[in-house]
Parts: sequence; structure tokens; C-alpha cells
Amino acid sequence: MDVAQEKFNEGLIEFKQGNFGQAFALFTEATQWDSDFAEAFYHLGILYDHQEDKDMASRYYQMTLAANPDHYGAKVQLNLVDENAGPEKPVVPLSDQDFFVRLREESGDAAENLLAPKLNVRGQLALMWLNIIAKFLIMLVPSLLTGVFVGSAISAMGFGDMLMNIVIITLVFYLITWVQKQGYW
Repeated sequence: MDVAQEKFNEGLIEFKQGNFGQAFALFTEATQWDSDFAEAFYHLGILYDHQEDKDMASRYYQMTLAANPDHYGAKVQLNLVDENAGPEKPVVPLSDQDFFVRLREESGDAAENLLAPKLNVRGQLALMWLNIIAKFLIMLVPSLLTGVFVGSAISAMGFGDMLMNIVIITLVFYLITWVQKQGYW
């Protein structure tokens, strides 16, 4: 297997895992090793399409068709891009020089925007709640372990019910941890 194919295969793995920045870099590297690598150009077009950069997506779909005129996916995607462009925003192919200048100007890293996908409000709320739950569990687990250890030791010495000791110690340790994290102590 040649280097271009290896880079493309690695890029596909990253692409399927949602690591779009890594996939972008690997697909780009594959095209540097093989300037007629239609599948790599096609997947770069998909990545730009995902970021709603129709001009760049169109450019890569055209490059795919230049390397493989029978590439069905590129034909379909190019038609979709052209339909969505509308008369007010025609798709204009860029020269190679303009293409690379544009890549450099996109916040210094051509793949940076792909690493931060746009989330809808529901997705942002879900992330916020997951963050709150994670912080709660991060403080609860050590508190619970401490409660079990200390509560069991206190019960073994004959001071009260084991479950009640575990609950009380866990709550006390959790409150101490919370107060420390808030900066009150």
C-alpha cells in the first residue's frame, strides 16, 4: 500500500470518529502524495460542505471530478452545492494560488473551524447539564469512598449504625470539598 492510501485510510478512521481536524490534515496529506487521489479530494469537499463553505466544497468536488470524471458522489454533491448557491452567490472556482492563500487566512489553521462544530441550543443545554453532573460526580465519588472507609471504621469501633455513619461522613466530606472549591476555605 502506498503512502497516500495509508494517509487516506487513517483519515477515514478519524473522519468516522468525528475528529474532523485530524481527518482534514490526513486527507490533505494524501493529496500531497498523490495529486490525482479522487477519494481524498471528495472527502475534503465533504468536510468543507459540513462547515457550510460551499465555495471550497465545490472546489474539491471539481478536483474530484478532474481526477475521476465518473465519481458519482462528487457529481451529486456538486449539483447540490450549485443548487444551494443560488443566483446571488455563484460558485467561482479559485486558482491554486487563491486557494492556498485562503487556507492560510482561515484563522491560521485551515482545520480549526472543523474542530468546533456548531451546536444548536438543545445541544448546548445538554452539554451544560452534562458538565454540572460531571462536576457533581467528581466531588461525590471521593466523598463517598471517604464516607465508606471512615464510616466503616467508626462502626467497627462500636459507634452507631454503619449506614448512618457512611451517609453522615459522606455528606460532611462533600460539603467540605464544595466549600473548598468555592474558595470559602
